[in-house]
Amino acid sequence: MNNKGQLQSTVLAVFLVFAIGIVVFFFGDVFFRLFTELNVAVTTNPAINSTLTAETTETAVDLYATAWDYVTVAVMIGILISLITTAFLTRISPAFYWIYILFGIIIVIAGSMFSVLWQTITEQSIYADAVTRYPMTDAILGNNFILIAVSLFVILAIIFIFGKGGGSDEVR
Repeated sequence: MNNKGQLQSTVLAVFLVFAIGIVVFFFGDVFFRLFTELNVAVTTNPAINSTLTAETTETAVDLYATAWDYVTVAVMIGILISLITTAFLTRISPAFYWIYILFGIIIVIAGSMFSVLWQTITEQSIYADAVTRYPMTDAILGNNFILIAVSLFVILAIIFIFGKGGGSDEVR
């Protein structure tokens, strides 16, 4: 059975974008807090204040303040590219087009539930600072998760899976 580029790939892509976004957000917040505390400890110590360690911790704080946001965007784009690539590797009957659209609607509903979950998590006061540090992650997983990730994955998957040209009936 050929499982490349089918409906399961789209479901997995939507779930992976959300799960990886959450993990990156939490780890980014933990590392930022860790390096901020380390930077405070280093800069308040006069023996270490003017050394390479102080410069390195300042660089790490600046890096962790923005880098994780780009990781989330890169992961989403990578998953989208892999979904498009695998869509060309499968043959599918046009009869499944309507079934795919129905499952696409279910995926959009699940995506809206993920978006509500994200907003519930980020409304906590402990993450207020982290949300302002990661605006792209908040835009992707927050209000725009259904528009950007879910709908984009479902619509592009439908286009690429069902919009291929003819060709031979051989399974590749």
